[in-house]
Amino acid sequence: MFTLDDLEVALNRPILPGEEEYYQYLIDAVTAYIESETGVAFSLHTDETVRYRADGRGIIELFGPVVEVSDIAPVDTDPYASGWYYLPVFDGLSEVYGLCPYGVVDITYTYGYTTAEVPEDIKHAAIEAVVGRIDADNQTGDLTEKTVGDITYRFRPFGELDFSSFGSSALDAYRGVARSWRL
Repeated sequence: MFTLDDLEVALNRPILPGEEEYYQYLIDAVTAYIESETGVAFSLHTDETVRYRADGRGIIELFGPVVEVSDIAPVDTDPYASGWYYLPVFDGLSEVYGLCPYGVVDITYTYGYTTAEVPEDIKHAAIEAVVGRIDADNQTGDLTEKTVGDITYRFRPFGELDFSSFGSSALDAYRGVARSWRL
């Protein structure tokens, strides 16, 4: 979704060699979260084969944005096994139809955005979440204290990946986009 170089600009300092793995982990975690929340792949997946089950109408909604569908292969090698013959068709946006109802197929396709294509609002929301987590990790503020009976615990709260109202509204804007609509 974004690179360590983008993160260096946001942090306004160079990333030290020992920090690279952890910061890349945070970038990957935010990317996975945003992709699962929006249903849009903001990282490019090339020629990935995924097994899907069609719905009752013989339709599959692909994770997108879809760049190319290169193969649709039925898992059941006998196309007449369920009493249906199918002719799978990709609609050019996000849907494969013409399948047997509830039929299982392996679809090989390329989907998602390259790093250069990721929309700026999503990129900035993701960077903001990672920088917030890094800042929370580096806090040297007061410890939180909890007492249970005779025992008192002191600890520093663990930082979380939070999105500001800007970040949340950016995610909302991408939920349900680039999808086919059935009437």
